Amino acid sequence: MSRWLRALTILLVVLVWAQGTSAQPAGTRAREYFDQAAQAYREGRYAVAVDLFLKAYEADPHPELIYNVGRGYEKLGESRKALRYFREYVRLAPETPDKNAVAERIKALERELAEQGVQQVTLYSNPSGASAVIDGKPVGKTPWTGELEPGRHVAVLELAGYADVTREFLLTSTRAIDVDIAFSAPAPAPVVPAAPDAESAEQPDTPLASTPAAPTEPSGLSRVSPWTWAAFGIGSAALGGALVMELSRASAENDARDARTQIEHQEHYATMEDRQSSARILAGVGAAGVLAGGVLLFFDLKSTERPAHALRVGLGCSALRCGASATATF
Repeated sequence: MSRWLRALTILLVVLVWAQGTSAQPAGTRAREYFDQAAQAYREGRYAVAVDLFLKAYEADPHPELIYNVGRGYEKLGESRKALRYFREYVRLAPETPDKNAVAERIKALERELAEQGVQQVTLYSNPSGASAVIDGKPVGKTPWTGELEPGRHVAVLELAGYADVTREFLLTSTRAIDVDIAFSAPAPAPVVPAAPDAESAEQPDTPLASTPAAPTEPSGLSRVSPWTWAAFGIGSAALGGALVMELSRASAENDARDARTQIEHQEHYATMEDRQSSARILAGVGAAGVLAGGVLLFFDLKSTERPAHALRVGLGCSALRCGASATATF
């Protein structure tokens, strides 16, 4: 294989990999994070496991991941954070089968905080993201979780577009609590008409032009629709993939020819047939994409002459062939 063909092959592989990564389903990313987190947890790297469990939850929220975060913090000896996530787990999954077992963990952690002279509270707001002030001290944005001394406290929530909300709550020494606060519906902003300036007030009304201005005609690439570019892009990528498969097929054919045993020959020959089929399918898809792009480009360029038309283009592949269809309505 010549140097430029080898470089082209590497480039196409990188492009295909990058495209697959960017379009990776959220569930797949979550599974990868979870597998890495589970491995880190088994190896005792609990801080790394906690970070990966949180990333998995961001990619695909499941309450069980929040429970795993709590277990990780428990292993790290961070009781307050462990309690926060165990409580969040029960809030997200109130009917979980292990509710009783988790409740026992929560009680044990609450007792630890009680011995330290504090207890945990979580402020929720609807909508979230409100600035929270407790006993006159700003504490952060909702949802917010922290530890306070037992007793009565006053929380004030501020959110742009809503009236401030004040809520008093009682925090006991033995049990953590959630405080849910809802904002009232925002009042519609009054519409104030703009006052005319002095210059416009002195000028007489100017009649509208009787003849509308001629519309500016789009030119060049501005008339080419995104679907046209997409068709050409898909066609080019598929043809590039077909080239890669064909080069790989030729390599497998050479390996089959040079095989020393019958088993090696059969393996390389089967690989060659698979890659030959893949190359033909990709070539068909590429040809269909380029053909569809050409049809779309034709109608894009004709749109200035006949603006009122509709075009439907279809691409499809069966087990034997690939093709494209285009229907125009004028």
